[in-house]
Amino acid sequence: MPSAARRRKNLPGPLRRGHRPSSWTLLRPRRSTACPTKGTDMRKPSRRELLLATGATALAAFGRKPAAEGFRLLGEAWETIRPDGIVVHHSAASPERQPFINAEAIDADHRRRGMAALYRGRVYHIGYHYIILPDGRVEPGRPEGCRGAHTRSWRHNHWTGICLIGWFDPVWPDPRFHRPTDAQMDALVSLSLDLIVRHRFSLQNFLPHRDINETLCPGRSFPMEEYLEAVRRAARADTVGFFRAAGRRSARIEAERRPS
Repeated sequence: MPSAARRRKNLPGPLRRGHRPSSWTLLRPRRSTACPTKGTDMRKPSRRELLLATGATALAAFGRKPAAEGFRLLGEAWETIRPDGIVVHHSAASPERQPFINAEAIDADHRRRGMAALYRGRVYHIGYHYIILPDGRVEPGRPEGCRGAHTRSWRHNHWTGICLIGWFDPVWPDPRFHRPTDAQMDALVSLSLDLIVRHRFSLQNFLPHRDINETLCPGRSFPMEEYLEAVRRAARADTVGFFRAAGRRSARIEAERRPS
């Protein structure tokens, strides 16, 4: 069995000892492009695989028509919440689809499934609070004060959902798709630190989706333990400088989230 030092050497950049995550930028949602259906040799996942990869919430909503009754089932005019932790998801997007999946595409998919939450006079269909693209860019989902859609449990829907675009299971021929990209992990660590500053999260409340729902999400290959260790190291590296910078980024994020 390889030593701990050797295992760390093989980890993506943000998980190696001494690596400090860079800052990240919150993006406005961009328009998505239709996914190509020709010229690919990737296996199309079955309906069962998709449901296992995304969880029981998706199972309950799969195929539901976007009628008002479905919206009321999955979302009411909820009060503003104070998040208690972070739930990490993957989008269960196959490699050939990943370039075409972003916050707007996920919002449209969740709308088709009948998922919705009314918050401060606006309906949000996307079940996640943040989306991290393969190149490390971060897009906003539903507001942090709006309940998540991680599970049927009210308690864990008080947690902030972060979804990384990908399907992190050893089922693809190319091993590069088995884990998140370095840029995604870097952005995930940096975003997590900002959320710690804003909401005083405990690392005990950082969970993979599979810990609170009947799902494989965020995938069997997602490096959860290494991610938590990277957050611990980054928080200890430069506490004063980090908290000052994170406070400035938090104020900017809230300003960018306000509807124009």
